[in-house]
Amino acid sequence: MNRRDIIANGGANGALLGSIDWAKTPLGPMDRWPASAAAAVELMVASGFPLGMVLGPDRSNALFLYNDAFIPFLGQKHPHAMGRRARDVWSEIWDFVEWALRQVWQTGRPVTGKDLLLRVERCEQPEEIHASISFSPIWGDDTVWGALICCIETTRGVIGERRERALRVIAHGLSEARTENDLYGRMGAVLLPLVKDVAFAALYVLDPEERRASRRVVVGLVADAPELPSEIDLSADADDAWGLGQAVRERRLRLVPSPAVRLSAAAALAEPPRTAAIVPVTCSPQASPVGVLIAGLSPVQAFDDAYATFVRRIAKEIGTALTGVRSLDHAHLRAAALAEFERERTRFLAEITHEFRTLVTLLIGPVEDLLDEVEPLSPAQRTQLQGVRRSAYRVLRYVTALLSFTRVDAGRAAVSFEPTDLAGLTREIARAFEPAAARAGLPLRIDCPPTSEPVLVARDMWEQIVLNLLANALKFTFTGEIEISLRIVAERALLTVRDTGTGIPAEALPHVFERFYRVPNARARSHEGVGIGLALVKSLVELHAGSIQVCSTLGKGTTFTVEIPRGIAASAVRLRDSPAPEAVAQSVAPFVEDALGWLAEEAPAEAAHAVEGPHEARRGRVLIAEDNSEMRAYLTRLLGLAHDVEVVPDGAAALALARARPPDLVLSDVAMPHGNGLDVVRALRADPATREIPIVLISARGGEDATIGALGAGADDYLVKPFSGRELRARVRTHLELARARREGAESRLKDVFLGLASHELRTPLTGLKLNVQLCQRELAAQGSPLATRLAGLHRSIDRMTRLVNDMLSVSAITEGKLTIHTTRCDLGQICRDAANELIQVSHRALVLDLPDAPVPVVADADRLGQVVANLLSNAIKYSAPDRPVKLTLRVEGHEEGIVRVEDAGPGIPVDALPHIFDRFYRVPTIGVQSGSYVGLGLGLFLAKAIVEQHRGRIWVESAVGKGSTFAFAIPLAGAMGR
Repeated sequence: MNRRDIIANGGANGALLGSIDWAKTPLGPMDRWPASAAAAVELMVASGFPLGMVLGPDRSNALFLYNDAFIPFLGQKHPHAMGRRARDVWSEIWDFVEWALRQVWQTGRPVTGKDLLLRVERCEQPEEIHASISFSPIWGDDTVWGALICCIETTRGVIGERRERALRVIAHGLSEARTENDLYGRMGAVLLPLVKDVAFAALYVLDPEERRASRRVVVGLVADAPELPSEIDLSADADDAWGLGQAVRERRLRLVPSPAVRLSAAAALAEPPRTAAIVPVTCSPQASPVGVLIAGLSPVQAFDDAYATFVRRIAKEIGTALTGVRSLDHAHLRAAALAEFERERTRFLAEITHEFRTLVTLLIGPVEDLLDEVEPLSPAQRTQLQGVRRSAYRVLRYVTALLSFTRVDAGRAAVSFEPTDLAGLTREIARAFEPAAARAGLPLRIDCPPTSEPVLVARDMWEQIVLNLLANALKFTFTGEIEISLRIVAERALLTVRDTGTGIPAEALPHVFERFYRVPNARARSHEGVGIGLALVKSLVELHAGSIQVCSTLGKGTTFTVEIPRGIAASAVRLRDSPAPEAVAQSVAPFVEDALGWLAEEAPAEAAHAVEGPHEARRGRVLIAEDNSEMRAYLTRLLGLAHDVEVVPDGAAALALARARPPDLVLSDVAMPHGNGLDVVRALRADPATREIPIVLISARGGEDATIGALGAGADDYLVKPFSGRELRARVRTHLELARARREGAESRLKDVFLGLASHELRTPLTGLKLNVQLCQRELAAQGSPLATRLAGLHRSIDRMTRLVNDMLSVSAITEGKLTIHTTRCDLGQICRDAANELIQVSHRALVLDLPDAPVPVVADADRLGQVVANLLSNAIKYSAPDRPVKLTLRVEGHEEGIVRVEDAGPGIPVDALPHIFDRFYRVPTIGVQSGSYVGLGLGLFLAKAIVEQHRGRIWVESAVGKGSTFAFAIPLAGAMGR
């Protein structure tokens, strides 16, 4: 194969090379080319790499050749570029190409470049191209006769790496913004360097309703940017040249022609952008837009998927940063609002606690006066007043603690230190607690020997420290002892309160001084309180520049140790006179009364008991679950006269008693130890044995959320404390009556189910019995035995039993809404004849039939209507004397209805019984059977009414006492059914 054949067979471009008449070109015939040039052409055509060459001794007029792999680099210039002058093919980049060729021609050495930026026009417009290019010399005999060009395009890699680097800079730069305005300022700095990919940019921020967009950032345009209005209406019918509204509504990127914009000097390009991308700004695809980004696209880059992804990621980074700074702004605003709220809350609590103290004082004073009256009170009155006093002191204690806590918490506690006989003060406080400890059967050991020098303390705060620790010890100690001691060691005073109580779990110890913390499921004399006692103690100790420690062993006891310095720096001390001794008693009284209230809760009333009262007034057994003994006593007094009452102190006891002896109603507090009221509700509702028990919850927490939470958990009712006794009694009575009605309804449903099941089961043996009687009757009749006649009577009895069973099945179907009828076109007159003939054979009674000869067409269930006629005839025969006539009549009225009447001359039905005559199981009490058997369930007329109504008909009775009765029913004729 010669050289021309090799070239001609080198693909499409090889054939193109072979077709050119090279003799007419400056290169001359191919066989006169230098051997090295011809060999280079053969190499180029056969190579799979993009290769081109420039041939000819004169580089300015050298011709351009290329292989198939080089075609994509030329674009629309192919195939016209083959054999043309190189300077014409590459006119837009000839400066670069000519420089490279000159280097090759002059030096005879190759020239290479990596990732070079070239602006070529391969698709009729300038395009940014990056390529790694090598120009290698092709030698003639003695001189360079051309250059071999190896070109590998790297556009995608170079631009992709540039964009990824830009996105990292954007993300980092915007993430450092702390306010929205700071973010807008940083956007200009990070977007301006993107001029190669984003010629200009503008950010519009949306209002919350997405109705308007406000310009916040402009990058790459002159300062005023008139083509970008400051506000844009986003409604569908607005004048929106950029189409921002459509992009927001469609939630997608849109391309729009870019109007004439004036680029800033920093963003100057060879030519302005022709297209802009409109991108909704969001932090995630699912989130609503917070803004819209306008991005001017590069005029020398194709807008492909990679370009679109890059623009979307810029918008996402902006959206993420904008959402972040707004969240940060909101957090700062919330923090400021919360701080203001805390200040207002503290002020309010301080003021309201002052008011509470006044009101409680006005309550305690009259109660104390009544208890001290010379005129004796009855035991019940004294008990109630003592309960009022204890409750008032308990409120006073909580109010005092709350006032102190809010002052300390706000840093506004007035600390007045004074030289104090600390041992003597501590003894006075502890001795005031001795009656309560003695009532609990606990020795209170007081070990506070006299000290040689006074200690600077705030007396009122020290009292609260000691009182809270002693009250805590008494609350959690049931056996053993309580000990309080005070020692001066070196320059510090050490107070120790030790008990042999229930102890604190190890995992709870780090939290006992936290505000509102309460050890879960701890055994205590009372579970009331708000959980600020120990937190207050810690704060008061720290105000004395001291510390408090706790050590405890579960089941063995707890020891609190308070350590304070003996003296405070003189600048922090304001000395004052010691208060009178009676002031200590006034401070201790609320704590002691509260402790005595706990001990009262341990009275025998703790056990479940029934309150005696007039037996005839009781309705149902009520289980009360309430952890406060005085509230338990109050609820017992309210309900005990009308109901049998049992009381328990917590949720666990309530569940145990309810499962052992299910009550008729449960009345439970919500906040209780060992399972709160909501836990009780959920547990009772989950147990089939207690699921239907009505439950009423009571709580001090009001509001819609609390009510919805209680009812959502399964409670039947929810009362908010304080409530009136009348309201509680009324609600309990209502729920007991509703529960009783539900039980009766359930029993009725069970009866219906039983009737259905029983009648279904009876049909099988009755069918077998009937078949066997028929078989025996035939055999005895064939033998001429007189027993055949007796068996015929037995057969009639079986038929009556079968009808009763069928009636029970029909009643069960009606009750469950499952009574079905199978309608066909039939003759109502024939239905009446068949039913009458069967009754004549069974009863041996003559009937008067007044039936038309012509058919009376109806669309009905013939068997069911026959059952109606048979029931009416059977009733008439049963309740009328054998010698009195029973008449069956059928008439057609108005071409609309067929009316069937059954008339008897029986005793008639009293007026007061007529409204109930079609009721289930109803039988007129004053009328006896006059013919036939008394067997029946009182279901015939009930079934007749249901069947007639299933046929869109009506049934009625006309009767007068002593004159007989007429039962009638009417159903639509076949022609009238569709009207």
